[in-house]
Amino acid sequence: MLRNDRVYSYQTNRNPFVDRPGWVAAAFIPALSIARASSAIALTWTNEAPAMSAEQSTGLASAWVAVTNAPALTASNTWAIALPPEPGTRFFRLRLQ
Repeated sequence: MLRNDRVYSYQTNRNPFVDRPGWVAAAFIPALSIARASSAIALTWTNEAPAMSAEQSTGLASAWVAVTNAPALTASNTWAIALPPEPGTRFFRLRLQ
């Protein structure tokens, strides 16, 4: 923030990503959509994203493990993975490769 403030005094412009760090994720990381059906859990994200891999965990303090199912590009230009439902809680996230 200090560097951004000092640059502003010379250039009279600011880096909006420094002022609002949440915009980085909104601009460059796709949203992960999770939908549960009776026979599968569907993970989907946009195709414009750089190389991404899905990971899962059984708890927030547990280790993250790569989802081994390969994502498929759908007709709606999104990546999708179908996983069988399992008992218990699972958490999912996308990781840049």
